[in-house]
Amino acid sequence: MRANSSPDECLTARYLEHEGSALAVNGYRNWLLGLVERDEARFRDVWQSHNRALGAGLSRLAMDGLNALVSELEICSRCPLRFLKPTSGNLCRDEGLILGVIAGIHNGDEETVWRCASKLASPKMTGLLIGATGQYALPLKAGGKTLMPIPKDILVAL
Repeated sequence: MRANSSPDECLTARYLEHEGSALAVNGYRNWLLGLVERDEARFRDVWQSHNRALGAGLSRLAMDGLNALVSELEICSRCPLRFLKPTSGNLCRDEGLILGVIAGIHNGDEETVWRCASKLASPKMTGLLIGATGQYALPLKAGGKTLMPIPKDILVAL
């Protein structure tokens, strides 16, 4: 551990080293970059990384789910979507909350799912966001890329 690193930085680094978490956060980042930059290469990167990790069938379902998740976020988000570049070693608030929803779905933690989703969406849209996130989360879990639970004290701080 670096002398100037905080426990949260170490936790973030460990979380991003986890295969499922890295797949999800980099998929989200590259998908948004593809939209912002109008760069189809970003979408190909997402497809290829998911295809390698999940196989063709599950990756197709995951791509449909990721598209649904980002589309729902664009509709129901409380503010513009924030994300970091794929090479970043950190997570921004929105990324942490999205990972929280996915991890909550993967680990059967309904409280975490609702807490994180409600920080991203208006009360009327929270359920729709959870449904769209589930479309992405379930193929990841079926492919063995279950996200680790995120400690509640970290999520409360987001």
